[in-house]
Amino acid sequence: MPIFINVAGSAQDTRRAALVTGYLLCAFTVPMALAAVPGGWLSSRLGYRWSVVFGLIVAISGFLMMSFWRVEMAGQAVAFFEHLAQGPSAAEARGTGFMALGLALAGVGVGLTIAPIGTAVINGVRDQERGMASSLVIILRLIGMSVSMSSMTAYGLRRTTVLGRQMLRPEDALDFDKTARVALEAVTRITDEIALIALVVAVAAAGIAFLLRKDDLPEMTAGGSAGR
Repeated sequence: MPIFINVAGSAQDTRRAALVTGYLLCAFTVPMALAAVPGGWLSSRLGYRWSVVFGLIVAISGFLMMSFWRVEMAGQAVAFFEHLAQGPSAAEARGTGFMALGLALAGVGVGLTIAPIGTAVINGVRDQERGMASSLVIILRLIGMSVSMSSMTAYGLRRTTVLGRQMLRPEDALDFDKTARVALEAVTRITDEIALIALVVAVAAAGIAFLLRKDDLPEMTAGGSAGR
């Protein structure tokens, strides 16, 4: 989420923008990690299928909010953390809160799917195969992260080049103020587009989640029965 950029600013401005980006990204990563615990609780009560679907619905709502980020929100977030001690304005709090809420919902939704997906795979094999099954879950998760990050990075770089050519003329090369404004607008648009791509992927994943069993295999349940 490299939305806080400062092409023409000083090194201090760049460090401030990097810190704000890190603070806001915590709204995604921390809830994602914490949500893994209630995700396990939900899977034991709702079953694998509905736990994953519920998590993806929460993630979709977060991605939808992220697709409505606007250029001015970046400045509001920087100002929010600068004025945190003195008391930020309502506009700064509103813009920063909107961004943080979207990230938090996306993080919680992804986190809720971790436990039921892993448990469904591990409980779907025989005892002697569980070690291999758990390793495959981790491997496939890492492969998915690697492929998605590299794909989105390539997409973002390509879109940056295309939008830069559309929004800047050759004579604007030395106009650093305009270059900074165009760069921020381009990055914001790309972030919105990536959020929409993530939303589409989450919707597709929710459809696939309906193929999951509701509970464990019959021979692994206490009562000897499992729903599909």
